[in-house]
This record gives sequence, C-alpha cells and structure tokens, in this order.
Amino acid sequence: MATVGANSPAMCAQAKTDDWTTVQACHVSLQLPKTLKRNRNEGIDSCVAEFEDREMFLLLDYGTWGGAATKTARDLNFAEESFVVDGKTGVLATYVMYPDGQTEPSYLAHLYVVLKAAEGPYGRPTSFMATLTGHSPKDMDIARRIFSSVRFTPDTPNKSLDASRASGLVSDNLRVT
Repeated sequence: MATVGANSPAMCAQAKTDDWTTVQACHVSLQLPKTLKRNRNEGIDSCVAEFEDREMFLLLDYGTWGGAATKTARDLNFAEESFVVDGKTGVLATYVMYPDGQTEPSYLAHLYVVLKAAEGPYGRPTSFMATLTGHSPKDMDIARRIFSSVRFTPDTPNKSLDASRASGLVSDNLRVT
C-alpha cells in the first residue's frame, strides 16, 4: 500500500484556483465542487449525507456501521492504499464496476477511516466512510481531492436540510437513489 499525503503542494495549489466550496456535514468539513448539491436522504443509525450532480454521487457516513470496501467478482482494477485524512490513516479503495443492466462503467473511490476503537453494545468502531461514484476516470482525481480536504469536527452536527437548502447546497430537483 502507498501512502498519500492530504496536503501535497499540488492539492494546495489546486484548492486556490477553482469553483469549490467548503461544506459541513456528519461531523466533518470538506471541500466539494460547487456542482455537487445535497439531497434529502439522511441516515437512521449513523450520520449520513449525500451530495450529487449529473456526473457524480458522494455518500458520507459517520458512525458505527461503515466499513472498508471489499473486492467482488464484478469489480475491475480494484486497488487499495493507505490514505491520510486530517492526521488519521485510513484505507482508500478505487475500482471500476459495471452495474447490473448497464453497459457503461462506474468509477468508485471508497475511503474508510477508523476514528475510535470498538466499544458499546455493538462492539464496532466509530468510523468515517466516504464513497464517490463517478462516470469517468477523472472523477477518481476529484474523489482524492475531496477526501484530502476532510477535517474531522466532532462538535459539528449534521446540518439540517433546511439550512443546507437555504444556502443552495440542497437541490429539490435531484433524483433520489
């Protein structure tokens, strides 16, 4: 596994030159392309936030039910590497898959970071999980940039949908998946 630094000079330089915005959701702040809008889906037993546009879908999950990606028979080019996020080392998996009934591939990047050791009645660690699904290989570079921008803010609760909608981060016209 290779280790990727979250604050490489290329990432820092890129952050200053384009249309990205900082959002807060599920105990993290992170930078997203302004085209990604928050949808209405939320979690039941963990903090879940979803952002999407016509090209990409991003799922954030902060809680005890996340997990690392595992390779399946339909996953192509599955690769894992260590990935540092806000000083914590997680696992980044990237792969290509052909969803059932589709002829075009989906490109996926899945980040899993354990934040707190297993405890409590379920004996599962508290973790942060982020999965970006895109339609082209370039979306994997966008995923790396998003994941590198994550900062853990445990005192920041999930923003309400009303506040997100008022700020333009939620679109009422997005498809629900």
